[in-house]
Amino acid sequence: MLPAIAHGQSISAVWDSSPPEEQITNYEVCVSTTSLSCDVRRVTLVASETTYAFTPTPGVLYRVAIRAINSVGP
Repeated sequence: MLPAIAHGQSISAVWDSSPPEEQITNYEVCVSTTSLSCDVRRVTLVASETTYAFTPTPGVLYRVAIRAINSVGP
């Protein structure tokens, strides 16, 4: 996903489950304000959830990364 600047509105990250959902056990979502760390929040979602929303601080650049995890690992 590309960085985006938001002004007090909710940001939603939405993704397709690929590979098929039955091969995925969880998704890890990382929201950061730097390119090198997950400094704002890191959450783990169950495989059936393919969206994550949060309310940003106005004027701050955020990066959102989603990692699929299967029973073997990331």
